[in-house]
Amino acid sequence: MIQRKLVSGKNAALLALAILQFQIAAFAQEVCRDPAGRFASIEGRVQIRGDNQEAWRAAKPADRLCKGDSIRVGEKSRAAVVLVNEAVLRLDQNTTMRLVNISGKKEERSLIEMAQGAIKSFIRKPRLLQVNTPYLNGSVEGTEFQVSVAENAASILVLEGRILASNDQGKVTINPGEIAEAQAGAAPTSRLLVKPRDAVQWTLYYPPIQATSGDVPTNLEALDKVAESDRDAAWHINRASLLLSVGRQDEALASIDAALKLDPKAVRTRPWLQSTLRSNSIPRPVRPTPCAPSSIPSVMNGRRHWPKPKKASRLPTPRPPASPFPTPSKRISNLTLHATPCLSRCRKIRTTPWHGHA
Repeated sequence: MIQRKLVSGKNAALLALAILQFQIAAFAQEVCRDPAGRFASIEGRVQIRGDNQEAWRAAKPADRLCKGDSIRVGEKSRAAVVLVNEAVLRLDQNTTMRLVNISGKKEERSLIEMAQGAIKSFIRKPRLLQVNTPYLNGSVEGTEFQVSVAENAASILVLEGRILASNDQGKVTINPGEIAEAQAGAAPTSRLLVKPRDAVQWTLYYPPIQATSGDVPTNLEALDKVAESDRDAAWHINRASLLLSVGRQDEALASIDAALKLDPKAVRTRPWLQSTLRSNSIPRPVRPTPCAPSSIPSVMNGRRHWPKPKKASRLPTPRPPASPFPTPSKRISNLTLHATPCLSRCRKIRTTPWHGHA
């Protein structure tokens, strides 16, 4: 009798838990009547908050983003979001933004509000999009751009397309390769960047170069607790690998240089570090040498281009001799000339014999 009561009580608890989970799921479906997008990737500490919520919660890759949701990215972290209008947003560290209204219809304009940080947007087909910041607003008519918000300033960089940047003091139209900047209480100004792609290198993806457990901020905090006297070359290399995994290229290069100063053989013992130093996405300063100028890689537009091997020069093909026959109707048909290089720095022309004429 007692066992039957225990079993019935256990079944009742399981049934109540199932009903509670169903109600929570139904409530979530009811709350997200206007879906805005989803997470494509989460690296580090990322939090989200609903439109009618006050507390932040940790974001998960399976979370759906709804109209009015806010996203906050922590230190040494980043995230990627795919919106319903087919736009892909990459969020840098220390970024806070709100999806005010995201529409998948071509004729409707979407609205995003940024409080701080930086986002990079890419979309294959132009969509109507408005990005508002405390100091500068952008009406987007392009496919690729970046919006950055600092303490007392904001900027918009256009990589593809065109954007109208404006605030209460004025407006300016910027084209590909140009950036619009505005200080607090000042009108926006535009200028041309020589290497605009260098400003968005934080969005590059680096494959994992060594296995780690836990998130990147936690591992970096553990490394920072190591005393200065105990930070050897291995410490700097581990820090560089963690920084590269979240796109912090400049800080990673500084750690790699510090490791090389402590142990010049650190690169030789780690093949993955050699491949990282020679990667096209990380330009390294090169000191020219007069002995082998062809072996110096050139750095263009923030990328490294290694010289291609030169092809062997071909000898000029000699012209066929004039026809030995008086009439033009008769011509040599089996006479061919071959140009072959000679190893003794000379040129030799070999002529195959002809076996008659036409």
